[in-house]
Amino acid sequence: MPVFIYNAAVERYTFIFRWRHTVLPMIAKDPIFWLMVVLHPCLIYYQALLETTTGTPLPSLDWKASSTIGALLTFFVIFYGGQCYGRYFEAYGSCVGLGAALGEWAYLVRAHFGAFSPAVKWNLLRLMLGALEIEFAILGGTDDSGGKSLNDDEWATIQRHGFLSGKEVATLQRYRGAKSFLPTVWALSEARAALKAKLQRIAPKMKDTEMPASNLAQPVFKKPQSLAAEHHAENALLHTPAAMLVFEDFEKCVLRFKGHCGQAEALMRMPVPYAYFHVLKLLLIISLSMTSYALVELENHFPIVSYVVFMLICTIMLGLQNIAVAMSDPFGSDDLDFDLDAFLKSAFDNAIALVTDQHASLHDRLPSDVAENPLLDSERARRGRTWAGFVSNGASAGLRRSSTAAIDLSVLPGSALCGTGPPQPARALPAVAAAARQALPSDAGGDGYVRLWEP
Repeated sequence: MPVFIYNAAVERYTFIFRWRHTVLPMIAKDPIFWLMVVLHPCLIYYQALLETTTGTPLPSLDWKASSTIGALLTFFVIFYGGQCYGRYFEAYGSCVGLGAALGEWAYLVRAHFGAFSPAVKWNLLRLMLGALEIEFAILGGTDDSGGKSLNDDEWATIQRHGFLSGKEVATLQRYRGAKSFLPTVWALSEARAALKAKLQRIAPKMKDTEMPASNLAQPVFKKPQSLAAEHHAENALLHTPAAMLVFEDFEKCVLRFKGHCGQAEALMRMPVPYAYFHVLKLLLIISLSMTSYALVELENHFPIVSYVVFMLICTIMLGLQNIAVAMSDPFGSDDLDFDLDAFLKSAFDNAIALVTDQHASLHDRLPSDVAENPLLDSERARRGRTWAGFVSNGASAGLRRSSTAAIDLSVLPGSALCGTGPPQPARALPAVAAAARQALPSDAGGDGYVRLWEP
């Protein structure tokens, strides 16, 4: 489920009317809450029945006894929530790290194999994307024993996405090791094959003096006559310092990917100890039952107040406990769980965009619309340059003095400077900068330096 992004400064009153992404749906699914909902009215009714028939109410319970176990429950709930909150962000860091590792892999593919065919580059990318999808599917899946695994339907979905072939999926299903790591090993094999092909292209162009000593006896660009000779030639080709450094970059990226996978899976295999969870549940039932019994004394005059107060206490305590439980395993379909589909889509989009980008190096040439080179006259560039902030809709143009004696400017659609179309701050900068320099106080330094900030 997509994570709910909110603005705390805006959520001043609207949070009262929200249901989704709040603690209320979690409490509504908790059987302990409904047990307490039934228990308290029953105690109130029994108290009234005893007073009517025998004239003797239930034995009184000192509030100090109830408050003591309530304080203990509060400590346990908050401590448990803190532990689960730490697990939540550790798991989030692992997911972000997986995406970052795949982005690094895409960069390496572009940097070293950008001139290769799309088939070669896609073979390098798809295996890593398949490994990422398998890892997310494992983290988000649950088997009959409560562990993390994949069923046949999930394997079929992975194959339909086109990252892995049917043969590769079948191999992974039979594989007894870490299923998300094996495709990365295949990707390393693809990187090795691509590196070998790249070196074989440039080997005939190299002079003998440029070849490593191990390659001089048998040129690597000649076709070997046997498997042993082929293996020797391949090693001679790939075991040059430059080739080893390139392959090492790919290998380090795969190992970082494996580290994040292992961290996330180990985190899920080691939950908060069950004994702690068990005692927390017992404390919840005992403490809320004692609180319910103690509040029955208010029945004589304020039965409704007694019920409302008890429901608020149940909502707070059970809500904190349910939030902690939801954060302890953030992979699933709850409101607090990570949107793994969004993680995978972001990694895919980033990798494809990076590898397919066609930007060419300009070397010693500047683009036609970049006329100024501040390296030629840095002092003049510093004095004459204006910095434009991002322009957002909904505000009006204006000049405001800042605490640093610079001018804060905002130029938005509808203003006299930009017109009524989309924001075009670049065309308005000369006029705005001129107005700003005139508005600067005399003690601003006199260098004509103007900063344009977003309001």
